[in-house]
Amino acid sequence: MAKTQGVRMVGVEAVMERISKAMEGTKQKSFKGLIEAGILIRRSSIKDSPTVPLDTANLRHSWFMTTKRSTMGASSNFQGEEKGRMSSDHGATLGEEKSKVSVIGFPTLAFGFSAYYATYVHEGRQGVSIKYKQAGSGAKFLEEAIKSNEKAILLLLQQNMRIR
Repeated sequence: MAKTQGVRMVGVEAVMERISKAMEGTKQKSFKGLIEAGILIRRSSIKDSPTVPLDTANLRHSWFMTTKRSTMGASSNFQGEEKGRMSSDHGATLGEEKSKVSVIGFPTLAFGFSAYYATYVHEGRQGVSIKYKQAGSGAKFLEEAIKSNEKAILLLLQQNMRIR
């Protein structure tokens, strides 16, 4: 997710910690399993409630995944008055995340949404009026996609890696 000052995602840490712990015993690491897991999370965030809110589709278009070998979501189709800002922020986020994963000594996947408002919309902060126009959309869309697919994510990783 794009950095938003003063806003922090809550609830994803426990799931990610369990996944990381399971990967500690990895004998063989694979980009394929990570990418497949990222695709599963992306699909779930669009199809399973709560879904990524849809207004101009800019938030959905800001999705990215990157490893040191490949990047998905590099060309986005942003719309409206903020098209320029969204494109610029997206490119900067991709570059920053690609740099981070490239220096890590084992296969790593960075994914999320580059839209500057993604964290606010995701967290559904108290006192902030967010009108979700599409039925089924709502706060915590990425967190729920990860949580609800935890076993499937681990299975994908297991199929492509050796996890103790």
